[in-house]
Amino acid sequence: MCHDESWDLQDAHVVCRQLGYDGAENASYAEVIETEVTWMRNVQCNGSESAILECTHNHVEGDFMLCQFFKVASVICTPPPVWLGSPEFVFSDLYSVFMRWNSSESSIYKVHMWNNQTSSWESTRCRESLSAAACVVRASRATVVDLKPSSTYYFRIYVSKTVTSALSRPMTTKELEPPPKPVFVSKTFETITIRWKLHHLQGITYNVQMQMNTQSRWMDAKCGAQSLVPNQCVLKGPVARVTDLKRNTMYHFRLYAVFKGVSSDYSLPSDSIRTAGDVESIVFFFWGGGLFVIVIIVCLFICLLVCFVFFVFVFHPLNAKFSIWA
Repeated sequence: MCHDESWDLQDAHVVCRQLGYDGAENASYAEVIETEVTWMRNVQCNGSESAILECTHNHVEGDFMLCQFFKVASVICTPPPVWLGSPEFVFSDLYSVFMRWNSSESSIYKVHMWNNQTSSWESTRCRESLSAAACVVRASRATVVDLKPSSTYYFRIYVSKTVTSALSRPMTTKELEPPPKPVFVSKTFETITIRWKLHHLQGITYNVQMQMNTQSRWMDAKCGAQSLVPNQCVLKGPVARVTDLKRNTMYHFRLYAVFKGVSSDYSLPSDSIRTAGDVESIVFFFWGGGLFVIVIIVCLFICLLVCFVFFVFVFHPLNAKFSIWA
């Protein structure tokens, strides 16, 4: 096609659409070497054509020199936009979410997370990131970390200001499971010791609550110096010695876990556990502190019995008579 006064951007749009692009950025000219082709002049398109041959034009058989100033028409087509799909959920655990997305071309992707508190997008962290301060990856997948359990998040993929994915569907981390049912270990007049199975999570804590059989209300238990929080029973380990209880009183216990500021549901309540009472104090005396005294008394009794038997068989008058006869 010759570059003449009729060649404009509207004609260039038709050429670019015919080549598979969205449109043209520029309608210009170029210089070419001599070729034996059929030239088109006076091309006029209305913009609705799907091919350049549908536009009004004149055929010129022969030398390209018939084109004015030896110039032919050229176009710069608009590059196709980068297609970037929204991130899709694959799986999650308590503090991370694995996602993937589709893209029409390779790029460096940044994963952004929506912050409800600030109503804005912010950088997040992920495994195998190109940056320590953000989630920057080359592959079209990422595992976002440092999340909270039992929480819902929204993400987008960012390439540039003009290439950004749509908002993802809600992605939820797994729920923090409640601790197992606490079981009885030991008791005294004013304390009861219970235990439970640990979650294998770094930084998890357990809060113990108690309920008297005569009351329906649950209250925070106390564990004395063992607790991480004064006047409560907050522990890292799987054993709690609950203090400040009433003598000969029935109690139930339950607990919940806290991880990264998120609380689990309550565990099942323990079986009824009674603190030591008057009858048990007698048993405690004999099998506890009184057992030592009993052992001493029995030993003394055995020693006296041995001495008595020895005295009878050695110093008895009958034995003395036999000795004289002999």
